[in-house]
Amino acid sequence: MNRKRSSRQETLVYAVLWTMLFVAPALGLLAHPGSGNETRFPWQILFFIWKHYVVYFVIFLFHNYFLAPLLIRKQRRSLYFVVVTLMVACFTVYQCTSVPKRPEGPPPTEMDAPVGAKPPKRLDALPPVPIDQHDVLAVVILVLMLGMNWSVKLWFKQRQDQRDMEELTRQSLEHQLEYLRYQLNPHFFMNTLNNIHALVDIDAEQAKHTIVQLSKLMRFVLYEADHERVALDRELTFLENYIELMRLRLTEHVRLNVDLPTNVPDCQVPPLLFVVFVENAFKHGVSYQHPSFIDISLRVDNGMLLFHCVNSRHPVTDAPREGGVGLQNVRRRLDIIYNDAYTLDITQPEDTYDVNLHIKL
Repeated sequence: MNRKRSSRQETLVYAVLWTMLFVAPALGLLAHPGSGNETRFPWQILFFIWKHYVVYFVIFLFHNYFLAPLLIRKQRRSLYFVVVTLMVACFTVYQCTSVPKRPEGPPPTEMDAPVGAKPPKRLDALPPVPIDQHDVLAVVILVLMLGMNWSVKLWFKQRQDQRDMEELTRQSLEHQLEYLRYQLNPHFFMNTLNNIHALVDIDAEQAKHTIVQLSKLMRFVLYEADHERVALDRELTFLENYIELMRLRLTEHVRLNVDLPTNVPDCQVPPLLFVVFVENAFKHGVSYQHPSFIDISLRVDNGMLLFHCVNSRHPVTDAPREGGVGLQNVRRRLDIIYNDAYTLDITQPEDTYDVNLHIKL
């Protein structure tokens, strides 16, 4: 479809240019009809001009539809330049022989002849000049016309190639996002099932409740997470369900603070974006031997989404997370979707793990 549209645009450019070229002489004759009392339009002069234009137009059509594709699409340079050279040579011969030439300068008269010499021949009896400045100008115009045609066609081709490259890049990014989503879901469920497995030995009733919560999460993943973006309120509902599920396994030694907006603005974000940081916080920030904390907050201010997640670090449970599968995936997804319209800062002071994500909505 894009190629057909580009071809129509190129044809429209040529149609406008040639229409202007054929109309210009008529407008010029209307503006300057000539001397004398003649009021009739000089059709004979106009047809004489158009006759020469038709020669250029036929050569243009031949070059545009047969010769230029040899160079631009098929890359047959030798054949192109040979045919163009022959065509210019034939045009030169036609131009030099189609109109009788006259010698330059004023016509000779009998007064110019020396005393006793024969009078000069009449002007129409002199041999024609092989080529004059009008022929040279006609050949130059032809070469410029072919160059213009080649330049316009090359410009449209480069623009179409750029569009094709952008389309390939877009498809590649979509495939990467799809791959990352498929990679993220098993990673998320692996951690969640491990948490349920731990709850079974602690409290069976809580484990049952956890399975119900997990079914809600799975419903979101099945019907929402395959989209490139979801509504922010849906994403926050999923996040709240996940936090509620994880809260069941916490002890009194863990302080959990969650600050999510109640009035969620109408905007969209990538699915399963924040849960990566939250599940890392529950996995690495909770200790059953030492006091622990997890602080999660999210707000939207002046078109910016501000997400903050900080948790405690413990020497026994802490492990390097910057290279984890989940964090690698979320960074890649943010790069693809937002490019430079986001910042993700992850710092690891002595006893905390701090995540700050800012997204321009």
